[in-house]
Amino acid sequence: MSNGHVVESFKTLSTLLAYRIVGPSTSTANTVTYPSSAGALPFGVTVDQAFNSQVAVQMNGLAKVYFNDTVSAGGLVAADSSGRGIPWAIGTTATASTMGAAFIGRLVGPAVALTGTIARVAVAPAYGRRLN
Repeated sequence: MSNGHVVESFKTLSTLLAYRIVGPSTSTANTVTYPSSAGALPFGVTVDQAFNSQVAVQMNGLAKVYFNDTVSAGGLVAADSSGRGIPWAIGTTATASTMGAAFIGRLVGPAVALTGTIARVAVAPAYGRRLN
């Protein structure tokens, strides 16, 4: 892929769709899956749909992400349990406050106003938590 993007091939145990946020499987080495919880740190975005139990994952640069919620321009992007982009926010419950939450990066360009929109995200995975 051009522009110096790091794209690696990983195994998958299930069908993963294109433009979905993924992270490492906790049960199988060299395998990716959709994040299982808000605390699971993702590390990339699928470039295409999984094929023959393999999927290409873009791990840096500007990646296309399929969104399941509205996100403000420049907003931080997390993943739902299907790897779709959602706005990143730390919850107010005790569990979320203690455990924190992970995001994949920041939305580049205009705000996402409709579910099903594909927009570019600057991939820079990070983790945060409430400090109160």
